[in-house]
Amino acid sequence: MYLRPHHGLCIQHYMGKGYDSRFVQNMNQVVRQLRAFPQQLIELTVEMDVLCGHCPHNKQGRCDTQEKVTAYDNNCLRLTGLLEGQQLAWKTFREIVEKQILGRKKLNQVCVDCSWLPLCERLELSVSMK
Repeated sequence: MYLRPHHGLCIQHYMGKGYDSRFVQNMNQVVRQLRAFPQQLIELTVEMDVLCGHCPHNKQGRCDTQEKVTAYDNNCLRLTGLLEGQQLAWKTFREIVEKQILGRKKLNQVCVDCSWLPLCERLELSVSMK
């Protein structure tokens, strides 16, 4: 399964919301699969992945916000020490992201101008208060 590095953050913060019903349906399916099979092998890519196929920003196989999301991916790779093309189990990737980004409160360094960032930050705050 190809996965953009920053989508590791999106999946962990996913609460059933998305761009449209088609996107949400696909996201639900991917999230269920990864939760059911944490050893699922993923390959990190800064190109279209399993979630991008149903995103409204996907314009004939190319993201119309490519520059922005590539920056998110590169920030995520830099902070985790992982590499594009690297293959690892979803569980391992999730744990690295939790430790290197979420645990160090660096979400805003990855998702600098993401429209979903306020929602994710509220979720992070509610988790840390428990």
